[in-house]
This record gives sequence, C-alpha cells and structure tokens, in this order.
Amino acid sequence: MTMLVDLITPKTIILDLTTNNLPTGNDSGSKDNSKLRLIQYEAFEKICEDINKRVEYYANPTRQKELSDFNDDARGTVFFIDGTRGAGKTTFLKSVTKELTTDNNSKLALLIEIDPTQVETGEHIFLSVLYKLKQLIDEQKFCRHFTIDEDKYESWRKQFKKLAGGLQLLDEKNNPLQGIDEEAFLNWGLERAQSGMELAVTFKKLIEDSCVLLKKDALIISIDDADTNFSKGKQVLEMIRRYLDSPHLVVLITGDLQLYSQLVRDHYYEHMGKTIFERDKHRSDEQIKLIDHLEDQYLKKLFPLHQRAHLTPLWDLMKSPSYEYKVQYAAGASDPLTKPLDGIIDQLLKEGLYIKGERDLSLYREFLLKQPLRSVTQLLKFCTQDMEERHFSSKHVVKGFRAMFRGSLHSHQIDVNALSAGDINALNDAVFRVVLEDGEFDTGSYLRPQPSKEIALLH
Repeated sequence: MTMLVDLITPKTIILDLTTNNLPTGNDSGSKDNSKLRLIQYEAFEKICEDINKRVEYYANPTRQKELSDFNDDARGTVFFIDGTRGAGKTTFLKSVTKELTTDNNSKLALLIEIDPTQVETGEHIFLSVLYKLKQLIDEQKFCRHFTIDEDKYESWRKQFKKLAGGLQLLDEKNNPLQGIDEEAFLNWGLERAQSGMELAVTFKKLIEDSCVLLKKDALIISIDDADTNFSKGKQVLEMIRRYLDSPHLVVLITGDLQLYSQLVRDHYYEHMGKTIFERDKHRSDEQIKLIDHLEDQYLKKLFPLHQRAHLTPLWDLMKSPSYEYKVQYAAGASDPLTKPLDGIIDQLLKEGLYIKGERDLSLYREFLLKQPLRSVTQLLKFCTQDMEERHFSSKHVVKGFRAMFRGSLHSHQIDVNALSAGDINALNDAVFRVVLEDGEFDTGSYLRPQPSKEIALLH
C-alpha cells in the first residue's frame, strides 16, 4: 500500500482536546482522510506498510523475487519506535497494533502487550510471553467459531513441553546443580546444556506451529517503556536478541534511543567488571571506544536502521506541506471550535503572555512547539477550558505554563511557590542565577526562550 500525497490540498489532522485521549488525539480508527486523527500519521502509515511488506515477504515464497529489494537480514521483524518522554509513543504503539490486527481478514494477531514497568512478579518476561501464547492457543481451541486440527494441536503441545528444560536456565541466580554428586552433575549438566542450546530453535518452531494453528502469518509482541526500567530493560533486549528473531513474530518496541544507549552501556560495563578498568588505567580511552563500538553495533543489530520510526515534535511535523494541523477545543460552555494549530498557539501567546512583536512571537512559538507532545496538548487543554468569550485568560495561561515547566524550574533551584505569590525578590534571584548559569549576560535578562534549551518562563 503506497500513500499518495496531494501537495496542493494538504490533509487535515485534527488534535481533539475535547476527549481524554491525550497526548495524540483520537486513535487511527477514523478512515476519513479529510479528518485524520493521529498526529504522527505519516510515521504511522509507513510503519504499517513496512510491517505488512515484511510479513508478506516471509509468508509468500513465490513473491520473494518480486520483493527482492526488501532488506532481508534474517532476524525477523523488530520495529523500534523512537521518541522522548511525552512524545506519544504509547498511543502510537496502540494505534499501530490496532490497525494491524482489527481487520477480520488480517493475517496478524496480537500475542502480548508488555510494559516492564508494570510487571510485578520476579519471573523472567519470556515466561509471560509463553503464558500468553498458551492462553491464545487454548482460547482458540475451545472457541465455538474456530476449529483446530487435533493432530496439529497435539504436536504443538509436545513442542511446548520441550521448552521446559531450557527455561530453567533463565534463572541465572539459582543453580539446581549445586550440592549433588559428580556423576549426576555431569548427566544433568549435559541435559541442561542441550536444552539451553535448543531453547531458541524450539521456541521458533513453536511460534511457527502456533501461526499454523491460528491461521495467521505472524504474531505481534508489543513492548512499551522497556527503557525506563533498567533491570527489566536489559532482560527485554536480551530476550529479543536470543529468542524473538523469528519471521513469524513482529516485535514492536518503544523507547528513547538515548536511554537504550545508556542501558546497553551499563550492560557491557557490568559484564566487563570494574577490575578490567582498574588494572589497565592507561588504556581507559581505548576501553571507552570499545564500549562505544559494542553499544553502537548492538543497537543496530537489534533495531535495524530501516526498521525505526522516529516520533518528532509538532514543530517538525508542521513543516510538512502534506498536512495541515488543527485543534478542536471547547471554549468555555460554547460548542467545540476548530482552529489551525499555529493560530491557536499565537493567540495563546498574545493574549496569555502579551507577546506582541513577530520576532518574539516566532521565538516563543518555536520553543513551545518543540516541547514534548504531551506537554503541549495538556497545556492547550488546560488553557482552553477557562476561555472567556473565546479569549484566553492571562492569569490561567501563566498558571498553565508554570505547571508545565515546574520540573525545569525546580531543576534550576527556583522557588516556584514564591514566584506564584508574586515575590519580586524571588524573581530577581531566579533571573540572576539562570543568566549566570547560561552566561548570556547581555541578553539573558530578557528571558527569551531558546529552542535548543528548556529555559523556564519565569514571569
């Protein structure tokens, strides 16, 4: 499926502030191209198209010559959705999953949605994947409207049982071989080694058989926020590397590439140990370069460059001539209004912060639209709820900005409560320290925002 874009008549994407589905408006359920509902629509279209191509490539051997330009790295289908905190990754992930699986004729089925930050048990996440796989097969087996070949199901069940030996090796902290006699140690150790070596192969065969039973080409594993939990995050990355490289699996994983980079570096530092750096201090620069190389290649192997989707801020999205961004909001008790996004931003800055000059207005507009999507949409929703005769209340807008940048204010050790109370001494002290920190002694006191930095609006 190729998306044709009419550059003369741009498509309209509406950010609906009247719903609770922030930060990215409604999901992709609407098929009306004149009223698109997903802000990151272009990235959404591309990733869905790439996944469908990838699955079709593996499912139809006869078409592989036709799709010969497709990059086959024999590592399955892992798609990485990159974005900073608040970029709308979770909503984007759910929209992609829904788009790929809701159609009755879809050849894809959702296996499991994993959020490592919400996993309460100490079990390995791979066990959660197996549990959901068994649950999915069992549900279909006992479904009245779906028939499963009993012979194939029995073969699948035996294949599932073969995983048991290898699964014991997932718990690296617990070694059941301790304290037994030498002969038993040898026999059991050899069995465990064989089970461990065959675990990945057995699991891939199990996934392939599962797709046959379910009459699907591939199963989707959706992983969200693995980068914010370092202990579980390492486990997730290694699980993908070792076991999830099957052509019958589509792995969708979100996160901030910078956080994953730090997570991988931590993983290598942990395995190298402190002693290697203490012994060869004169080679510290060489060791750091080695870590840099390992980290870079690990992430490229896990998340191929051609299978990454980057969620950009509104400032970058609005530069595209193919799309027009509008905001739907409820101004007080009136019926919902729809306005261009840049127009409502300018109105907010003019009426709320008394920004008049075009040069200053463009600086503030750029700064605001480069903030995380969640922050921008929450600010707009907060400020539009208290509009008076379709005009922004300056007091309410300032309150919204202060709440939006409270974390930044605290990071600069600024007394937010004193500022809120109108304490001029607190304002002078805050301005002095921020200007001193940035070194902008000539123009810093004007407190103009700098898009490259998160400078708080103090007034």
